[in-house]
Amino acid sequence: MAGVLDHEEVQVQSVMPCDTCENAAEHLCKTCHDKLCSRCKGIHTKSKSSFDHEVTLLTFESLSLLNEVPSVQVCRSHPGFRTNVCCKECEIPICEKCLVFEHNGHKVILTEELYIQKKKKLDQKFEFLQSELPKHQSYLDELIKDETINEKQCETLETQIVAHFKETRLKLELEEKCLLQTAKSKQKQEQCRIQIQKKHVSECMSKVQSFISKYQNEIASERHAFILYADVPEESHDSEAFQRSPFPHALQFIKGTVDDELFIQLSGKITLDTLNTAGTHLIHNMMELEVFRVGQGSVQSLTYDINDDAFWVFSEGETSFKKYNRSGIVIFEVTTEVAQLRNQPICLADGSVLFRKKRCLLTKLNKNGEETVFLDFDAAYPICMYCPEENTGVVIGIINSELTEGKLSKYDKHGHCTNEIKNSLLFKNLVSRNTKCRATYYIAENINGDICISHKDVDVFDKKGNFRFSYYGHRNTNLEFQPRGICTDTLGHIVVADAGNHSVHVLDGNGNLQKLYDVSSKENDFQPITLTVDANYSLCIGCSDGKIRIFKYIE
Repeated sequence: MAGVLDHEEVQVQSVMPCDTCENAAEHLCKTCHDKLCSRCKGIHTKSKSSFDHEVTLLTFESLSLLNEVPSVQVCRSHPGFRTNVCCKECEIPICEKCLVFEHNGHKVILTEELYIQKKKKLDQKFEFLQSELPKHQSYLDELIKDETINEKQCETLETQIVAHFKETRLKLELEEKCLLQTAKSKQKQEQCRIQIQKKHVSECMSKVQSFISKYQNEIASERHAFILYADVPEESHDSEAFQRSPFPHALQFIKGTVDDELFIQLSGKITLDTLNTAGTHLIHNMMELEVFRVGQGSVQSLTYDINDDAFWVFSEGETSFKKYNRSGIVIFEVTTEVAQLRNQPICLADGSVLFRKKRCLLTKLNKNGEETVFLDFDAAYPICMYCPEENTGVVIGIINSELTEGKLSKYDKHGHCTNEIKNSLLFKNLVSRNTKCRATYYIAENINGDICISHKDVDVFDKKGNFRFSYYGHRNTNLEFQPRGICTDTLGHIVVADAGNHSVHVLDGNGNLQKLYDVSSKENDFQPITLTVDANYSLCIGCSDGKIRIFKYIE
């Protein structure tokens, strides 16, 4: 009995009414899901509207699939035509017209067969996603908690900063009062000295006047008596006793010098708390998270804008910077006249963007899309720039028009120069008479203030421009080391794109290789050109095939 019941063609034992009349149903239309008796089945299969429907015997299996298999569908490629079967290769329902054209020669299967196959896969995905949802919810809860902590930390930071500068101002005010009191005291002492000198001079003048009066006395007898009885020592020079002090005083204020380093020490700075990075490490193999196309040409520059979670891109062959969201859609565009150069814009803390508009001109683009001139170098060329670690301005690498001198200059948000670093070693590759202004120099700053330059090799200098080390690639790589883009992360790693070996080198702060990641394969061959790190601490790579690839490399 069990074997009979298990057979897929066993008819339904209980009587079910026909959906068209009152007779008992014996058949089932798989297309429209109607239950039919024998008479209605004949009518159904001969009707113009349902002659092509698939009618089967009403069994346990067909009845169980009644609510599982969709009814007839209209073809999405050819409106007005109904789908009869499904393409096995393309896994979509198709109509008669599809079989003649797009899917000609493809294998076909029944709709319910494809439905069951795809539903099985989706059920598995549904179960997986359902099991993953609590993890995402937990992560979201942690982010909300972090957001609350961040807001409180910001309030604490503001309180600490205000208190520090209040204390600093009080000390400065006390020092100011002390200097003012000292000035008054010194002035009083000088005034006393002057008064004493005035008194001495007045007394001397009285004596001189008395001598002159007696010597020129008009009464002859008194003048003769003065001359006869006056005590006049030989070689007497009474005027020497009336001379001024040999050290005349003049009060002056010598201003104190506050350089950048001393000012930072005095003011303090904001840094990320690295206590929570314990256990954080570089993963063995980078994991590709996202890929999207931003053009046909090589991505020559890539800058991440944390304000909009978007990317500023300059591609080879283009004449403009383009701002892309993570779906690869252009959300803003700005033209430039230096399209032949690899031109990397800088996103500033206030949401504005700094980019090279002309050969010697830097332009600032605010959040409203308005352009203003930031700096016009006239006879010099800005060739690279970066935001310093404290994000209080911009540092620009500049070479003169003769290509004989180079320097790094720091500017505030108004374009005023606040510091300069001149060092022949720092720009040994930048300044060369054999170098046209077409050369590219990728530059970045590490969390300790080190300046990292990628050109023919990787050179690293401290914040004062003193040479620290060079990195020439890994000796076990197969091809020539060709450093391109360079960036740093919150752990102090220096990350370098190696176009020659289609790889990424991750160094520590002292130039020691930590990881060497291959980023392309023979099946998908491309070169990494430029790098940046996004808000999720993922490595974003602008590639030679016009795509941006985002990798997880830290966990």
